[in-house]
Amino acid sequence: MRTRRLRPLNTGSLHPWAEGFGRGASAYDRARPGFPATAVSYLVDRLDLREGATVVDLAAGTGKLARQLVTSGARVVAVEPVAAMRDLIPRGGIDVLTGAAEAIPLPPACADAVVVAQAFHWFNLDAAFAEIHRVLRPRSRLAIVRNRRDLDDPVQRTFEEILGRHRLHPSLEAQLDVESALQATRLFGFREQRSFPNEHELDADDVVALAVSETSIALLEGEARNAALADFERLGERVPSPLRLRYTTEIQVADRW
Repeated sequence: MRTRRLRPLNTGSLHPWAEGFGRGASAYDRARPGFPATAVSYLVDRLDLREGATVVDLAAGTGKLARQLVTSGARVVAVEPVAAMRDLIPRGGIDVLTGAAEAIPLPPACADAVVVAQAFHWFNLDAAFAEIHRVLRPRSRLAIVRNRRDLDDPVQRTFEEILGRHRLHPSLEAQLDVESALQATRLFGFREQRSFPNEHELDADDVVALAVSETSIALLEGEARNAALADFERLGERVPSPLRLRYTTEIQVADRW
């Protein structure tokens, strides 16, 4: 595995490796999984999302979760620092803002809920917790949502093995313990955790796009990039199409204190 120093983006405290999201935004939107209806219903219920409520989707990416929350009737505000990702968020029913978890462009006590999907491990946690606490109203909630690969799925296991051979930087998500992070702050109290099966269907041709949606692959250059993409392309040639990849959607809910 190779690690190199990257030029930071001009987005305040954004992690420099997040530059890969700019390079891989279209691949992310095309190939990353969304969230199962059961998980979205759980979020709507636990966060009390309804007409008149405001939910902030923080580090919204291309708006995969924001799109699913619109049907709750709540006002959905998507905050995303990477322009290429932000440009892919549909504007119908979603307010889209430029900003980061450490500098949310919203006034105090304006939100009834904050959701973070597939992004919590990128945050400066002390600064992000303070900002999330600031924009939330009293007695409101934060939900952290993650899709985890089911490594009992042989294709997922092989994908993970190829990723491990080629990735430019280590996984930040693998180092994160959400419950411990919540317990370490006095701003939020851990409430509960739920998990939901999530089967993601995509064309076998999209295996390469799924790989490029990973910053550790998107940031590769030259021969290193060619070798990685060739290995993922060979994996796509060996699997049936459409391909059904198994994930587990994990949701952790915390109360704002």
